[in-house]
Amino acid sequence: MKRRERPLERETQVPPDLGSDWNRGVPREWLRELLEDWGAFDADAFQHRLDDLHQLRAELDGQTLHLVHARGRGPDPLPLLLTHGWPGSFLEYLKVLALLCDPGSHGADPADAFTVIMPSLPGFGSAARLRRAD
Repeated sequence: MKRRERPLERETQVPPDLGSDWNRGVPREWLRELLEDWGAFDADAFQHRLDDLHQLRAELDGQTLHLVHARGRGPDPLPLLLTHGWPGSFLEYLKVLALLCDPGSHGADPADAFTVIMPSLPGFGSAARLRRAD
Protein backbone atom coordinates (compact mmCIF):
# COMPACT_ATOMS: atom_id res chain seq x y z
CA MET A 1 0.00 0.00 0.00
CA LYS A 2 1.11 3.49 -0.81
CA ARG A 3 2.11 5.78 2.08
CA ARG A 4 0.93 9.38 2.14
CA GLU A 5 3.62 12.03 1.86
CA ARG A 6 2.58 13.51 5.21
CA PRO A 7 1.51 10.91 7.77
CA LEU A 8 -2.08 11.33 8.90
CA GLU A 9 -0.87 11.57 12.49
CA ARG A 10 0.76 14.92 11.74
CA GLU A 11 -2.42 16.21 10.09
CA THR A 12 -4.61 15.22 13.05
CA GLN A 13 -4.92 16.94 16.38
CA VAL A 14 -4.58 14.05 18.83
CA PRO A 15 -5.99 14.64 22.32
CA PRO A 16 -3.79 14.15 25.37
CA ASP A 17 -3.45 10.63 26.78
CA LEU A 18 -6.09 10.18 29.48
CA GLY A 19 -5.40 6.50 30.17
CA SER A 20 -5.37 3.17 28.41
CA ASP A 21 -8.61 1.67 29.70
CA TRP A 22 -11.21 3.64 27.65
CA ASN A 23 -12.87 5.03 30.82
CA ARG A 24 -11.92 8.59 29.89
CA GLY A 25 -11.87 8.37 26.11
CA VAL A 26 -9.87 6.81 23.30
CA PRO A 27 -6.45 5.59 24.45
CA ARG A 28 -3.75 7.58 22.66
CA GLU A 29 -1.75 4.48 21.61
CA TRP A 30 -4.84 2.86 20.08
CA LEU A 31 -5.61 6.08 18.20
CA ARG A 32 -2.00 6.38 17.01
CA GLU A 33 -2.16 2.85 15.55
CA LEU A 34 -5.50 3.61 13.89
CA LEU A 35 -4.12 6.77 12.30
CA GLU A 36 -1.07 4.85 11.11
CA ASP A 37 -3.32 2.24 9.46
CA TRP A 38 -5.45 4.94 7.82
CA GLY A 39 -2.31 6.68 6.58
CA ALA A 40 -1.15 3.45 4.92
CA PHE A 41 -4.48 2.87 3.17
CA ASP A 42 -4.40 3.60 -0.57
CA ALA A 43 -7.96 4.67 -1.35
CA ASP A 44 -7.22 5.12 -5.07
CA ALA A 45 -5.94 1.55 -5.44
CA PHE A 46 -8.97 0.26 -3.55
CA GLN A 47 -11.32 2.25 -5.81
CA HIS A 48 -9.62 0.80 -8.90
CA ARG A 49 -10.08 -2.68 -7.44
CA LEU A 50 -13.80 -2.02 -6.97
CA ASP A 51 -14.06 -0.55 -10.47
CA ASP A 52 -12.60 -3.78 -11.90
CA LEU A 53 -15.43 -5.85 -10.41
CA HIS A 54 -18.49 -6.67 -12.50
CA GLN A 55 -21.18 -5.10 -10.32
CA LEU A 56 -24.83 -5.40 -11.19
CA ARG A 57 -28.24 -4.36 -9.97
CA ALA A 58 -31.05 -6.86 -10.31
CA GLU A 59 -34.77 -6.49 -9.75
CA LEU A 60 -36.43 -9.29 -7.75
CA ASP A 61 -40.09 -9.03 -6.73
CA GLY A 62 -39.89 -5.23 -6.95
CA GLN A 63 -36.76 -5.05 -4.81
CA THR A 64 -33.52 -3.73 -6.32
CA LEU A 65 -30.52 -5.84 -5.33
CA HIS A 66 -26.80 -5.20 -5.77
CA LEU A 67 -24.41 -8.03 -6.54
CA VAL A 68 -20.94 -8.77 -7.80
CA HIS A 69 -20.63 -11.38 -10.55
CA ALA A 70 -17.20 -12.93 -11.19
CA ARG A 71 -16.94 -15.50 -13.99
CA GLY A 72 -14.91 -18.60 -13.35
CA ARG A 73 -11.99 -19.41 -15.61
CA GLY A 74 -11.97 -23.14 -16.05
CA PRO A 75 -13.52 -25.86 -18.17
CA ASP A 76 -16.87 -25.90 -16.31
CA PRO A 77 -16.98 -23.47 -13.36
CA LEU A 78 -19.50 -24.29 -10.66
CA PRO A 79 -21.79 -21.49 -9.44
CA LEU A 80 -20.99 -20.31 -5.92
CA LEU A 81 -23.09 -17.88 -3.89
CA LEU A 82 -21.06 -16.04 -1.25
CA THR A 83 -23.21 -14.22 1.27
CA HIS A 84 -22.20 -12.11 4.22
CA GLY A 85 -23.79 -11.08 7.47
CA TRP A 86 -24.45 -7.75 9.06
CA PRO A 87 -22.51 -5.46 9.33
CA GLY A 88 -20.21 -6.96 6.70
CA SER A 89 -20.13 -6.67 2.93
CA PHE A 90 -18.96 -8.51 -0.16
CA LEU A 91 -15.60 -6.79 0.41
CA GLU A 92 -14.82 -9.54 2.95
CA TYR A 93 -14.31 -11.93 0.03
CA LEU A 94 -12.06 -9.83 -2.20
CA LYS A 95 -8.88 -11.60 -1.09
CA VAL A 96 -10.20 -15.04 -2.10
CA LEU A 97 -12.17 -14.04 -5.20
CA ALA A 98 -9.31 -14.59 -7.67
CA LEU A 99 -8.45 -17.92 -6.04
CA LEU A 100 -12.03 -19.14 -6.43
CA CYS A 101 -12.58 -17.87 -9.96
CA ASP A 102 -9.19 -18.60 -11.49
CA PRO A 103 -7.43 -21.36 -9.54
CA GLY A 104 -5.26 -22.19 -12.57
CA SER A 105 -3.46 -18.83 -12.26
CA HIS A 106 -2.59 -19.67 -8.66
CA GLY A 107 -1.10 -23.14 -9.17
CA ALA A 108 -4.30 -25.13 -8.65
CA ASP A 109 -6.44 -27.18 -11.01
CA PRO A 110 -8.50 -24.97 -13.39
CA ALA A 111 -11.28 -27.57 -13.13
CA ASP A 112 -11.85 -26.35 -9.56
CA ALA A 113 -13.02 -22.90 -10.74
CA PHE A 114 -16.22 -21.24 -9.54
CA THR A 115 -18.39 -18.52 -11.01
CA VAL A 116 -19.03 -16.37 -7.95
CA ILE A 117 -22.10 -14.31 -7.11
CA MET A 118 -21.79 -11.99 -4.09
CA PRO A 119 -24.98 -10.10 -3.20
CA SER A 120 -25.01 -7.13 -0.85
CA LEU A 121 -27.44 -7.01 2.05
CA PRO A 122 -30.38 -4.79 1.09
CA GLY A 123 -29.93 -1.27 2.42
CA PHE A 124 -26.14 -1.51 2.82
CA GLY A 125 -23.26 -0.56 0.54
CA SER A 126 -24.50 -0.24 -3.02
CA ALA A 127 -27.79 -2.03 -2.37
CA ALA A 128 -31.11 -0.21 -2.28
CA ARG A 129 -33.10 -0.16 0.95
CA LEU A 130 -35.78 -2.75 1.41
CA ARG A 131 -39.12 -1.47 0.30
CA ARG A 132 -41.97 -1.56 2.76
CA ALA A 133 -44.34 -4.50 2.66
CA ASP A 134 -47.75 -3.70 1.17
